[in-house]
Amino acid sequence: VNDEFSHLSLWVRATGDVKVWLNGVEVFSQEVKQTRQYNQYNISNYCRYLRKGKNELKIEVRETKKMSFDFGLRAY
Repeated sequence: VNDEFSHLSLWVRATGDVKVWLNGVEVFSQEVKQTRQYNQYNISNYCRYLRKGKNELKIEVRETKKMSFDFGLRAY
């Protein structure tokens, strides 16, 4: 990341309990049901945790019988 952003959008396609951490701070925790499209979540309140340079994103999906997972993170 080289710029400051005011919006952060998380896109998730999975089934189960999903938790997301950005640079060690939990920014999302919710049970997600998989649909044909991605589920989109506004996590703009956590933009302040973005750092200049490299950032670490950790995603955990639990309690799922069907393991299919994809995600996207968009800052703007």
